[in-house]
Amino acid sequence: MLSGYAKNRRFCDAVDVFEAMPEKNVVSYNAMLSGYLGIRDFMSARKMFDEMGERHVVSWNAMINGYVKVGRMREVCDLFDEMPARNEVSYTIMILGCVKVSEFEEAWRWFVDMRRRGVMSDQKTFLVVLLVVIGLDNVVTLANLVTLAMKVGYRNWDFECIHASWEF
Repeated sequence: MLSGYAKNRRFCDAVDVFEAMPEKNVVSYNAMLSGYLGIRDFMSARKMFDEMGERHVVSWNAMINGYVKVGRMREVCDLFDEMPARNEVSYTIMILGCVKVSEFEEAWRWFVDMRRRGVMSDQKTFLVVLLVVIGLDNVVTLANLVTLAMKVGYRNWDFECIHASWEF
C-alpha cells in the first residue's frame, strides 16, 4: 500500500499510513525510503534511514541509488563505506554512479574491487562495466571483459536491457 501511494504521487497518503502503522518493519521502512528518494527529499530519506532499527542491504542500496541519480557521489561514497554488507547491486550502483560523472577509472577500480572480494557480477553489472570500458577507450580491457563475461556464462548479452533497467 505504501509503495502504491508513493508510485501514484500520493506520498502524503503514504506518510499518513506509515505513521498510523502500529508496527513497522524493514519492508515498510524501505517503501518510505524509496518514496522520499523518489521525490528527492534527501533530508527525510536520511532521517528515515537513521531511524530504521534493521537496515537490510536493500535499504543501503536504495539510499546510494537515490544519491547516484542526482550525482551526489560524495554521499554515495560515504554511505558505501559505511555499508556492513555489499552485493552485486551495491557495486553496480557505485559503478553506474561513476559512469554518470565520467569517472571511468574509478568505476573500473570498483569493478576490480568487486571481483577481488568475490562478489559475483550479474548481467546488469557487465552491461554497466561495458560503458566503463567504452569510456576508458581501451580495446584490451574490452576484450578481457568480453572474455570474462563469456567465461561466467553471458554469451548473448541483451544490450537493450541497459535502457530498460537503468535511468541515465
